[in-house]
Amino acid sequence: MTRIHPSPSYRTLIAHRAFALLWVGQSISTFGDALYDVALLRYVFGATHSALAASGIAVAVTAGRLLASVPAGAIVDRAPLRRIMLRADLARGVLTLAVGIAWLHGAAPPLSLLYGLAFLVSAGGAVFDPARAAAVPAILPADHLVAANALDGLFASLTFFVTWALSGFIVAAIGPAYALLLDAGTFLASCCLVANARWDGGGRSIVRGATERPGQRPIADLREGLRWAWQDQLVRAMLLAQGAFTATSALFFAGLVPYFRQHLHGGAALYGLQGAVFAAGLCVASWLIGWRSVRRIGLLYSLGLLVNGIGNSLFALAPSIWYLLPTVFVAGLGKAAHATGERTLLQMRTPARLRGRVFVLWGTLAQVIAVPMLALGGWISDHLTAQPVLLAASLMHIGIGLWLRSRRDVAHAGSPAG
Repeated sequence: MTRIHPSPSYRTLIAHRAFALLWVGQSISTFGDALYDVALLRYVFGATHSALAASGIAVAVTAGRLLASVPAGAIVDRAPLRRIMLRADLARGVLTLAVGIAWLHGAAPPLSLLYGLAFLVSAGGAVFDPARAAAVPAILPADHLVAANALDGLFASLTFFVTWALSGFIVAAIGPAYALLLDAGTFLASCCLVANARWDGGGRSIVRGATERPGQRPIADLREGLRWAWQDQLVRAMLLAQGAFTATSALFFAGLVPYFRQHLHGGAALYGLQGAVFAAGLCVASWLIGWRSVRRIGLLYSLGLLVNGIGNSLFALAPSIWYLLPTVFVAGLGKAAHATGERTLLQMRTPARLRGRVFVLWGTLAQVIAVPMLALGGWISDHLTAQPVLLAASLMHIGIGLWLRSRRDVAHAGSPAG
């Protein structure tokens, strides 16, 4: 196990030019994604007055990620990483720009076109995201990964907090077509930044001289990644924990809106307020993790899930909004610690030649599990009160956290002794 030394400062991270360019590009693109999501959802619901039609955007996004995951797992580990990110951003930027321009100069596009755009943009993200996750440990030394992932989490949380609060006003002010143009601009800006990023090896994946072309045997490549993940004792435990956490988180999320209505007599305003407080917890924890010298990454990972579960359990039992908001903040603190620890452990533990496939596997597993569990959670909340659903899911989070904490391989992963 690679030894982890005290975390570097954020200033030290930004001094790595390639990482700084990738990070800035990702932050800009995340802002555009929020506008894109709100623009499409707002327009489709406003045009059809149908929640089912609007949910088609979410279905298209999920389908795009799932179907693109199989070839992505092979491509990311068999092609130059920088080239993959460039092509994914360029394709998404051009597609979004074309739809936005056509919308401005003609009638509103049919729903099928908007669903297709959501599908293709999501598919591009399924390729870009694991490529970037595999590139970061190729750019930075191992003792910089915790701070790098914390910095990613910090700005993703700030974007969630600020952009989602403003995106509705922006879309309402400029219209959905201009919002798509702005989103296209963020993709193209990210593309330019990635084009100027350079690191050792020219951004090439570890698989060099392979006889197969990129993506020629995607199923076999993904199977190889799954086989390695299952044979590695630590990663197998993380894989099982991630599956259980995803399933119970989907149940929890599906019960949120009914819970606010049934238990606290609140609506959209309360939903937005608790989301902002949760994002604030994510920001604070991400900042502290990057600022402090975190050595025991496995402990950060397991305790983060435990704290998240405790916060969510108290959330489910809160008798009023004044009790609820502090519990949301605690849940956000735990979620940031868990996510940062999980990503860092995977980057450290996975061989470079398999990083793309393992990160694709992680994302695909989450999508496959989340979709039916969201539907199940909604059905249960409709037929029962939502509070027991939230409480059962959060108690499962605590149980998963305690199980991980009890494992010696997890507890000492990433520590000086590990």
